[in-house]
Formats: sequence, structure tokens, C-alpha cells
Amino acid sequence: MSVEESAATPVLVAAVDNDRMALLALKGILPQLLPAAQWMWGAGTSETFV
Repeated sequence: MSVEESAATPVLVAAVDNDRMALLALKGILPQLLPAAQWMWGAGTSETFV
């Protein structure tokens, strides 16, 4: 992917703080809402993602 393509690609970021059920709900519903999107799931501290 070129810089122009990546700049034009929207990115959705969701942060769930210490709520496993909310994260599982997101993992279940987001692919249904946006089936063409690619999903990268990970965990980290808030400092990692800021």
C-alpha cells in the first residue's frame, strides 16, 4: 500500500478499558457492521496507544 493509499484509508480505533465483555461484544459486532474491513485486535496500555 502506498502512502497515498494509506492516507486515504479510514482507520477506526476502539479502546476498551478493563471490560472483557465489551471487547467481546465489539469483536462480534464490528465485522458484521463493516464486513470489508480488516481487523487487527491487540492489547496494550493506554500509553501504548496515545
